[in-house]
Amino acid sequence: MPLVGAAFTTLVVVCLLIQFVVPKFAEEDSVKMLIVKADSDGNSGDKIFSLHTISHNAEFYGSGRIVRTDDGQQRRFNSVQEIVDEMKTAGASKSLVLMPVAYTKEMPAYKMIEPTVIGDNGELAIVRFVLK
Repeated sequence: MPLVGAAFTTLVVVCLLIQFVVPKFAEEDSVKMLIVKADSDGNSGDKIFSLHTISHNAEFYGSGRIVRTDDGQQRRFNSVQEIVDEMKTAGASKSLVLMPVAYTKEMPAYKMIEPTVIGDNGELAIVRFVLK
């Protein structure tokens, strides 16, 4: 009988973990909610740039909007100026940028854009860039 009780307790604990803990880790590991939030704010047609990072799961949620290299890979931008130049070349006045949260503090220093942090998942943030 103690074995049945231990098995039942283990089952209950696993079910509770799956219900309440696992989704939180999945949200922090994915950019899905960031892109959904940005889209619901009226940015669903904007290109998505990657600054100082590459988010491979953005492929699923931003399909067709991710800025890529000539060989089809996600393009990693290493500076705000690179993104601004690419936006100007494409004729875009606004875009979305995925970046590590730590870099969001630097964005107000750039005078060529108006940055708005839409959200973050603890690791990455999604920021709307509007050219000035």
